Amino acid sequence: MNIIQSTMLLAWMTVATFGFAVEEPTTTFGEIVTKFFKNNCVSCHGEKKQQGDLTLHDMKMEFDMAEAGQRWMTVLTQLENGEMPPSDKKQPTQTERLKIISEIRNQFQLAGNPIEHLRSAPKYGNYVSHKELFSGEHKGPSFSRPRIWRISPYIDGKSSPFSLSQSEGFKDFAHMWHLDKPTIELLMIKANALVEQQIGPSEALLKTQDEIWVKQVLSKRRNLENEVNAQELIVAKSPSNAGQKKKLDGLVKQLERNLATDFKKDRKRPYNRLSGLQKNIFWRLANINEMPKDLELHEAAESQLKTALRRKPTDADIKRISARFKSSIIAYGNDTGTRLTMISILMMPESIYRIELGLGEKMPDGRRKLSQQEIAYALAYALTDAGPDKEIIKDLSDNKLSDPDVISSHVDRIYESAITGDGKRKGKAERVLRFFQEYFAYGSAPEVFKDGTRHPGHTPRPSDLVKDTDMLIMHVLNEDRDVLRQLLTTDIAYIRYVPARPGWETLSSYNVNKKMAKEENIISGEKNKNGQRYVLRLNGQRSGILTQPSWLTAHSTNFDNDPVKRGKWIYEHLLGGVIPDVPITVDATVPEDPDKTLRERFNKTGEDYCMKCHGKMNPLGMAFEMFDDVGRFREKELLRDNKTFVAVNSKGGITGSGIASLDGPVENALELLVKLADSPRVRQVFVRHAFRYWMGRNETLGDSPTLMAADNAYVESGGSMKALVSSLLSSDSFLYRKDFN
Repeated sequence: MNIIQSTMLLAWMTVATFGFAVEEPTTTFGEIVTKFFKNNCVSCHGEKKQQGDLTLHDMKMEFDMAEAGQRWMTVLTQLENGEMPPSDKKQPTQTERLKIISEIRNQFQLAGNPIEHLRSAPKYGNYVSHKELFSGEHKGPSFSRPRIWRISPYIDGKSSPFSLSQSEGFKDFAHMWHLDKPTIELLMIKANALVEQQIGPSEALLKTQDEIWVKQVLSKRRNLENEVNAQELIVAKSPSNAGQKKKLDGLVKQLERNLATDFKKDRKRPYNRLSGLQKNIFWRLANINEMPKDLELHEAAESQLKTALRRKPTDADIKRISARFKSSIIAYGNDTGTRLTMISILMMPESIYRIELGLGEKMPDGRRKLSQQEIAYALAYALTDAGPDKEIIKDLSDNKLSDPDVISSHVDRIYESAITGDGKRKGKAERVLRFFQEYFAYGSAPEVFKDGTRHPGHTPRPSDLVKDTDMLIMHVLNEDRDVLRQLLTTDIAYIRYVPARPGWETLSSYNVNKKMAKEENIISGEKNKNGQRYVLRLNGQRSGILTQPSWLTAHSTNFDNDPVKRGKWIYEHLLGGVIPDVPITVDATVPEDPDKTLRERFNKTGEDYCMKCHGKMNPLGMAFEMFDDVGRFREKELLRDNKTFVAVNSKGGITGSGIASLDGPVENALELLVKLADSPRVRQVFVRHAFRYWMGRNETLGDSPTLMAADNAYVESGGSMKALVSSLLSSDSFLYRKDFN
């Protein structure tokens, strides 16, 4: 797909998502926007009055992502969300609003700014009307656009496409249309590193390393022998000195031990690795001084293709790459020619991308189904970080993968194997667990620095807190009943306790001491070399993932709780609401008043202009004040002076959800979570996020049948995650593509 096609495709997505089309302006953009701002905006954002430090009377007609572009982005977002003009002010007609939105978006497009690409990010998914998505009015047909998935955006970490580990791979929203220069450079660095690892050191380098090793060993041995000789002279002069004799005996024993150790290591010295390397096909190609045999070229081509493509290469693939090895060796010599060819294989599009163009059956409505080959890879990588297994390959060979029932059976089988630990997956939930890690965003807890002076004696290992939550999620997935409700309200927790290092007790994050660990609240305990992991019943202090220390820590600041961050997550991820980015002209700093509680310091956000958003976020986040910023339950809050304690106020509420029965006050986080868990709206929003993860894109109104079917499958199965995922991965949105030319 070329750039023109991609642009047209994005334009269609805009229309499908927001329900308006770009019209040809009858007058200049400047005239249109000036009139609109004059009638609707400048009374609050003009020369005389500058609400929120945002002025619109002097807006520059610039649409790059510099300051002017950012201001236009803010205006566009608030117009689309209905936040501007405020609800208590005179409102433009719907036609006027859609017209100005269309014009602004068109200006971004004309400026070459990839606004639609930016809007494809997950955070913009909620812009699509929830009510319309689940109204049943949109009948489809559902499909995704033709796309190319890049194998993980994390080029320089564990998830590199060139990692030798088979456990790494795709991540949510990793699809893209091109590779930029910095990405290519990183890929080349990784490819070179991998090839270096594959080939191994040269014979000359091994010989040099061996000589250095021998010199080091002989030097250490001579130094010790000299010490022994010197000590023998001392003992000879003073034979009655017991202390000197003891020292001599110790030196002699050390010399004997060193000689024995050197003998053992001698068999593993660097140069002795040569015999093992000579069995390495890549090492042989790089180090012989003659043209390799055709059989050797064939072996090298097949091996590297398997590493790069994660599939069995075809005879044509092997023949082509064998010829490339030969021509490169002729042109550049054995070492350089071998390395260049190996790197070129790693840089092949199929090595970096997973391609889903829809090469299968063509439908009368213009959609094309994924080919069976595309389905095989799409299914495998949707649930794992590896290519198709033998069962999928068999059905692919038998031309059975176009059957929806067969597809569903593979989804159920792979999912079950990953979750339960049956079969070769060995309990690695892989992509399934990763969805929850990304959805709840608790995995960043280790990245949040904490001020030790505010929590003396409490130094939990954040990685353990994350692991605790992982295990809780796996427990809920294994039961696979009412999954979302359990994740929000369960009173079970997995907790690791390390008795050898009491300063690193994760139990302390749950206000549980070693004595309590022996009492009735412990359901079970499993000892291992790293300590003990408990399954704990929390006795009314906590409820689900959002009260886990990992989530609370991840959604806090370095020094305090962050009710805005916590509230924003709930509003967007459970209620499906939209919170625009903070305008660049607004100071969002919370005052550092040592004599006030966090709730009191946040009164700054109670200003009218701020309350449009903070009125929705703050009450949600304040309900979690019953926990501190490292996730411990508390009844008193330590003020910023680090010495004064005051009673905690954890009252909060839900506002602006759009559902009257859901809105209202709550006493604390536990009451809030029960209320959310009982809501069909929250369940449907959860389904939307699952859709984004497994489809790798935001939903559109055309996906309404897919979302409603997935929600229905979840409800009818009693809240089964497996049923939800199976419905998504056998849907038209997953299996069909359409190109918008």
